[in-house]
Amino acid sequence: MRRAVLALTAALSTTLNGAPRALAEPVPLDIRAERLDFDRKAGLARFEGDVVARQGDFELRCARLVATYAGGGEVETVTIDGGLTLTAEGFTARAEQATLDRRTGEMRLTGHPELVRGADRLEGERILFWPETGRVVVEKARGRVQLPKLRPPVVPHGP
Repeated sequence: MRRAVLALTAALSTTLNGAPRALAEPVPLDIRAERLDFDRKAGLARFEGDVVARQGDFELRCARLVATYAGGGEVETVTIDGGLTLTAEGFTARAEQATLDRRTGEMRLTGHPELVRGADRLEGERILFWPETGRVVVEKARGRVQLPKLRPPVVPHGP
């Protein structure tokens, strides 16, 4: 069981905090839940009930987190449901569900997902992001972001 929790720790730290930072300096992931059900044979770890995972300025809160493992103990997928709030580096993400695919590095937020940073807010039908590259895709996007006031171009008058 310790090996599975360590593998989950590595997967979450690399994916949610970005590869360069996670590889440069390992930081422990503290995770707590009312219940942990680990099944080595099935390659499954299920954290249930007031799940809180913290690492540095990263915090994830959810009702359930399920990690599936490959034969070598590497995390393949992480599924989060029952509502989640993720805070890190000045932004907050909220959704009803999220999935993390370790093979592609994609995290998918569904169920009224939103990203908030200060006064900026984006929401959509689905939010996809790749923490290692910083790429974000918001499907059926809507929101409000703060931009400098737009001014019309100045057209020079003749001589």
